[in-house]
Amino acid sequence: VYGTALEFAPRNYRRSGIGSGLLMGTALFAGADELALPALGLTGSPTESPASSHVYGLVSHLVYGATAGMVTRTLRKVM
Repeated sequence: VYGTALEFAPRNYRRSGIGSGLLMGTALFAGADELALPALGLTGSPTESPASSHVYGLVSHLVYGATAGMVTRTLRKVM
């Protein structure tokens, strides 16, 4: 989904694979971990969790986003 969305994004997002990946990772963290999961009752409220778990979740999503960005950029060069 990320790769497809990136193809329709403005050109400056496609130039920086890591940058756009970090943006995607941050949005995924905020949208899923902090909003959607608590709203669906799958996790507790964000205020119930210690700050360390939020930092761990954010860093995990940033690593995922950066990796997705680098892989997508590499695939675009190969294709």
